[in-house]
Amino acid sequence: MELKEFVEELKSRLDIVEVIGSYVSLQRVGKNYRALCPFHSEKTPSFYVNPERGFYHCFGCGASGDVIKFVQEIEQIDFMEAISKLANRAGMSLPSLSKKDVAYEAYTKLHEIFTEYYRLTLLSEKGREAFSYLTDARKLSRNDIEDFELGYAPRGLDSEIEGYLRKRGIALESALKNGLLQRTESGYVHRFQGRVIFPIKNEQGRVVGFGGRIIGEGEPKYLNSRDSRFFRKSGLLYLFDRAKKAAKKTGFIAVAEGYFDAIALHRVGIKSAVAALTASLTSMHLSKIASVVDNLLLIFDADESGVKGARRAFEEIVKRNLSVVVVTLERGKDPDEILSKYGPETLQKELLNARPYEVFLASVERGGLDLTTVSGKEMYLRKTARWYKLLKESNPDRARRYLESVSGFVDWPNEDVEAFWKGQKSLEENVAVPQGKGAKKDAEDFLVKLFMSSSELREDALSVMEEFQDVLTDFGKQFYQVVRNDPEVSLNFLASKLSKDMVDRLFEDLDLEILPGREREILEDCKKRLERKKLEAEIDSLDRKLKDDSLSVQERSELLNKRVYLSKLLKRKG
Repeated sequence: MELKEFVEELKSRLDIVEVIGSYVSLQRVGKNYRALCPFHSEKTPSFYVNPERGFYHCFGCGASGDVIKFVQEIEQIDFMEAISKLANRAGMSLPSLSKKDVAYEAYTKLHEIFTEYYRLTLLSEKGREAFSYLTDARKLSRNDIEDFELGYAPRGLDSEIEGYLRKRGIALESALKNGLLQRTESGYVHRFQGRVIFPIKNEQGRVVGFGGRIIGEGEPKYLNSRDSRFFRKSGLLYLFDRAKKAAKKTGFIAVAEGYFDAIALHRVGIKSAVAALTASLTSMHLSKIASVVDNLLLIFDADESGVKGARRAFEEIVKRNLSVVVVTLERGKDPDEILSKYGPETLQKELLNARPYEVFLASVERGGLDLTTVSGKEMYLRKTARWYKLLKESNPDRARRYLESVSGFVDWPNEDVEAFWKGQKSLEENVAVPQGKGAKKDAEDFLVKLFMSSSELREDALSVMEEFQDVLTDFGKQFYQVVRNDPEVSLNFLASKLSKDMVDRLFEDLDLEILPGREREILEDCKKRLERKKLEAEIDSLDRKLKDDSLSVQERSELLNKRVYLSKLLKRKG
């Protein structure tokens, strides 16, 4: 079977709502489904899935595509890996397909060769200081270092790296282009020079980037690979390739704040532990986790930055209605520090003090407030109001527990706290949010709808656009230019050729409702509207010409006669 045939058969067997719904919480809205976008942070859902067309689109960030594109983006994998993953889901055997993403293969090979180089350097004389740091300060064994493939990037000029890459068939320019090396007048230095290296793998276990922790003094303390097509910090989790396998047995994923913390949790038996590469969990992180389990154990340092990270994460967690418990470690300690200083039993004991996240939320908002005073209680209740509203919308049971916790802290009855909250209005409730879909539609919007939804009228709609392309809006003109040579163009291709605003408008047009049997009538109405628009444009052009004082009497007379004629035509057309 050819690749194109297999892909079409695969998509026909998959339910895009079911696939995307395994990553995000979808809500039915008419014929479509809606959710918070997994590709950017937002408060109001703007991500839509159209099951009829097998397509998704976000009106906020412009992400769009079919079910394969979604899996590619959410998992940060190449086309063939996405097909393989979905084929397994659909119970289809993947035929012998030779097509591979050459760029992806080259990228991952480069990073895997650097991983090996960093590991060898750590075990060499150059890496002695880093090795001592890991074994003495971090209490890691030689087995731990090898198990997690830790390495070291040497300081200063590296005279060996060029020959090492050449022997493995890697061009030096590739390492420079991908930001692993930097060229100086004297030679080459590593981006991560003087740092312990943590290989960052995607879900398939391929190395796509690195994290580096500096040895000794210096800033930044931690440095990551720069974002690229295959490496986005907002979508990757350290050790997720391992954790997802363990999570299927344990039923949960534990999220720590740092690389060493995730390793510490693995060392005490929590094999489903990961760490975010960003200051807090993103919507993409949570979508990835939700595709494996519904239960999260979040482990935050009990310092100010830990609490801030927790708040940011909960913005997304509350809306997704995930089952989450939280551990805040005492006196700002992290799992790695507790394990190093006090041993595995103390760390395991600390982890048993997990609280439901709604109880944690109620607690952290007390920070810096004196709840023995009226002003302190009022400030606290104002801070907690928005959380209650979000929780009530997503999970009434958790909202009730949150209410009880807040009531306990201010020593008020539940009814009084609720009465206070009801008297508050959130910022969102005081701001009128413009709704793009309520805007008046132009003739070409209906022509686009007919073109995309009616094979019988496709050529007619195209002819109308061709006839009146001079008076089409920019959207209409660009749409016509894309489809005129290929009326069978796919929605995927269209979306790739239009700007974000135009893709938004395209998807709005696809949702336009046209009563069955009225398609031809709508087409004729579009034609009449464009005829009027063309006449108006011609009259405007004549008016501009008539302002020219240098016109002769005859020229002015001819222009005026033409204007009268066009005005009569316009009047007849209503």
